[in-house]
Amino acid sequence: MREYAVSGNEEDAAKANKARPELAAVIETALKEIKNPERLAKMKEIAEEFEKYTKNFEKLSVLRREQVAQIRDILDPTGAKLRLDLDELQNAAVKDGNSNAAILAGAVIEQIMVARLNVNKMLARHDESVREAADKAFVDVQTAMTGLGEAGLNGAASELFADVSKRVETYQKAYETAAHDMHEVDTLVNGEMRKSGEDIAVRAAEIKKSGIDDEHKLELETVEMIGSGQDFVLVLSLVGVMLGTVLAWLIGRGISTPI
Repeated sequence: MREYAVSGNEEDAAKANKARPELAAVIETALKEIKNPERLAKMKEIAEEFEKYTKNFEKLSVLRREQVAQIRDILDPTGAKLRLDLDELQNAAVKDGNSNAAILAGAVIEQIMVARLNVNKMLARHDESVREAADKAFVDVQTAMTGLGEAGLNGAASELFADVSKRVETYQKAYETAAHDMHEVDTLVNGEMRKSGEDIAVRAAEIKKSGIDDEHKLELETVEMIGSGQDFVLVLSLVGVMLGTVLAWLIGRGISTPI
């Protein structure tokens, strides 16, 4: 599950989903078979935490798939198209003799590249520390776009600017959605799900230790009982020998005396 949260690889999700019903079956069997009240109470706590864990995993899966879709379907293709359109816009400004617009288009290209770099770093590494740099890059992009829009673009350059403006807006919205999903995934993984997982592990270890302690106690009692049984058999054997000796003497005397 943790691998899936980081990688978004559906094979990791499939492995986690395969393990879930197996664990659920073990818990269900344990709830039926455990008779010790203390251990049964701990197993009920495990069942409750596992239910929470399962529900949170389902939420995580939805968020992670949405994040992957934002990256695959919007961020990557839109980012690549933005660079091509801006290069074309800059060339159109140069052809029109609008050097100011060409310089400002170059500034937009630079800020878009910085924004894409920080977005990719943040989403690939799940690194919240990069988010501030990514947010600042988008502010700088908007500032550069405002300047470019006021640079007197004409004809093809003006049309390209309109397309670029829409794509910048689309890219930023996809980034915000993906960043939100990443934050929610990390909060689930390192918050509620981590706590549930640790609680399950602790309770399971306590149940196991309790069972082993009972086994040791039963073993000692059995050994003591066997020892007591052996002593009892020895006493019975001695008594039997003594009784046999007495009876043999009495019988022998009873026969020999009349003779």
